[in-house]
Amino acid sequence: MIEDYLRKRGLSKSDSVMVGDMPTLDLYPVRRVGIDAILVDRYYNKFARAERIRGVRDLPAWLKIADIVESMRTKAARIATLDEYASTEGGENMHAEAADHKVDVHPGSLRTCA
Repeated sequence: MIEDYLRKRGLSKSDSVMVGDMPTLDLYPVRRVGIDAILVDRYYNKFARAERIRGVRDLPAWLKIADIVESMRTKAARIATLDEYASTEGGENMHAEAADHKVDVHPGSLRTCA
């Protein structure tokens, strides 16, 4: 079902991420088909093992950090602190820039990274 949704829209699993707060509905099904998932932290999902954000406003900052980690995996490893990232990439304004990022939310909270 999720794969059909993406295929019909010309999207790939590797460029998609599910954001939700219900592990059984939002997290586990997409992980089974190879889509990354981020759990919105809530008291009722505290035992689920997942990447977490406090809310959708944290998503742009999480995606920036994920891009850094991904580039480190594909290139020679470099150790950097978040402070170094903030000073070189404008990271100190991540939350202020959140309103400028396009967040494309579809039914079921499927969000595709542009």
